[in-house]
Amino acid sequence: LSLSCNQLSSLPESFGGAQVGGSLWLSNNCLSSLPSSFGNIQVTGSIYLQQNLLSTLPNSFGSVRVGGSLQLSMNRLVSLPESCGSMHVGGTLWLLNNQLPSLPESFANVQVGLHLYLTNNKLKHLPVFRNVCGSIVATRADSRMARISRGGIL
Repeated sequence: LSLSCNQLSSLPESFGGAQVGGSLWLSNNCLSSLPSSFGNIQVTGSIYLQQNLLSTLPNSFGSVRVGGSLQLSMNRLVSLPESCGSMHVGGTLWLLNNQLPSLPESFANVQVGLHLYLTNNKLKHLPVFRNVCGSIVATRADSRMARISRGGIL
């Protein structure tokens, strides 16, 4: 389902009940929030939400189950709900170029099938990730790249 580049500023509450048998494209819109029911969405492919105006995600977001990747880069995210530690992303989780100063401690439990990208945020501390199968890439406070894989900085 492709709804990218439509200048959408909101989605109806009923959108959270959608079942998408492929990927969901919502990138390059003007979304500043998602419906509280968004976590109920079922997507077998990937969800693309990059380049919107999102500063927070609904508490239900922790219920998101994505067969492919979840792209949240280039938004204005300043926090993630505690529930995000329950997310399951089959592919890569992209959180590049946001304003995140920290991650909730529960985020250590996020399940990511491939890679987790956190570059260009304001993170000063990373939890010890338990369920990321590939690498974790983040910008350190001193702007050097840190590549972390299963418990250690490479």
